[in-house]
Amino acid sequence: MRGADPDDRELPLPGPDHAGQPLCVGRGGEGPLRRGRRPGAALPALLRERSAAHRDEQRAAGGAEFGGRTGGGGRGLPRGGAGAAGGRGRTTGRFAQGGHHGRRALLRPAQLGTERRGRHRHRAGGRRGTVRLALVSPGYPPTPGGVEAVVAQTARALVRAGLSVEVLAQQPRPTGPAVSTEDGVLVRRFAANRAENYRTAPGLYRHLARHAASFDVVHGHSYHALTGVGAALTLQLRGLRVPFVLTPHYHGTGHTAARALLHRAYRPAGRAAAGRARAVLCVSRPEAELFARDFPAAAGKVAVVPNAVDRRALLAAAPLPDEPATVLSVGRLERYKRVDRVIEGFGRLADPEAQLVIIGDGPDRSRLERLAAGTGAGARIRFLGRVGDLELRRWLRTAAVLCSLSEHEAYGLAPAEALATGAWAVLSDIPAHAELPAASAVRLVPEGATPTELARRLADCLAGPPAPGSEEIPDWDAVAAQLVGVYREVAA
Repeated sequence: MRGADPDDRELPLPGPDHAGQPLCVGRGGEGPLRRGRRPGAALPALLRERSAAHRDEQRAAGGAEFGGRTGGGGRGLPRGGAGAAGGRGRTTGRFAQGGHHGRRALLRPAQLGTERRGRHRHRAGGRRGTVRLALVSPGYPPTPGGVEAVVAQTARALVRAGLSVEVLAQQPRPTGPAVSTEDGVLVRRFAANRAENYRTAPGLYRHLARHAASFDVVHGHSYHALTGVGAALTLQLRGLRVPFVLTPHYHGTGHTAARALLHRAYRPAGRAAAGRARAVLCVSRPEAELFARDFPAAAGKVAVVPNAVDRRALLAAAPLPDEPATVLSVGRLERYKRVDRVIEGFGRLADPEAQLVIIGDGPDRSRLERLAAGTGAGARIRFLGRVGDLELRRWLRTAAVLCSLSEHEAYGLAPAEALATGAWAVLSDIPAHAELPAASAVRLVPEGATPTELARRLADCLAGPPAPGSEEIPDWDAVAAQLVGVYREVAA
């Protein structure tokens, strides 16, 4: 224990901003990123650019207030801040130049919305003095899921920043009230079908169509779960002018044969949603590169606003007493998560006292339980299913190692939380994992690694000292400050 569209041409992909320049995409090359440089290095600078200015304007204005044109704020969005003309990295033309000879820019949050000046400005129906934001989500806690957790943390942080936040969420098995206020967030849950592929809640989109004009910004989450794309198409088909922001959590394909087939048929709708969005906010550099590759017409409005951790809550959680050395796996039990590889590697671990704790549920659970029983280490492999937030944080504080060998991720949220608590992270060598901060505590596992090789990496981490806790991973208030800046820009 430890404490075929012409716009879909291939374009070179964006790199991170290492020197305050726009993040470029275009035919002229890689931009500021060069081979061998670590992509994650740009993320702290992105966060600092927005958060300091946001704190200053909050002290001056006493919260998120309506502003005039002075300072770059639009109606319903905070005044002043890093988005004002002359700010660091600011562009005023259609494309950011930044010394890159006219290549299209992957915009930083402070630049988003610069292409929209002079267009008709949406007039929100909210009360004067408060930004009204709608977050459209595939679900909301206690419904489990990574996107659901991200939306909840984002919503709470935005309320703390002074916004009025309403979440429109699908719920496949309605149990509680349809409307509730949770941590200052108004949450509306809409009954959805129970389809495993492409769940939908028609009532959510009817509500959005009726009430969209009362919001200053609509922010849709998830390309794959329909809600982000469905929200964009609802606004488009109804001719509603409210500014729309998309966070796609994009993997590029489905994770089963059926989903992959549906994903290809779904591409035109995704293209239309990307076109309707005034900003596309990806949670990692690799996700942004993938989205820009698949939707190059939208590359000029793609930016990175990373996920974050609730460091205070994580470190306040008490480790579980009397637990042996623990390897932890957290996430939905689907085949693409490759929990089977984690089990096989743990089964080769020589330490007879160590345990593997698997948190999460999903369609692959029965197969994984049978696999665990046949490893010879089945008595030391525990399937806990879904757990509450506090119990999850306590396990993150208890585990010596977090292991995730997923084939696809937009962002490694559970690994980031584990790194923040001082655990080692043994991770699949995919781009979203390779760019995580705290590289000294990350051990990447190649796709072709054998169970014995994985066991060796786990053993090295279990035998070593605790990993240093990472201060590099942003908290949710810093992310909320970035988002407020984006909302100001797109609605200006």
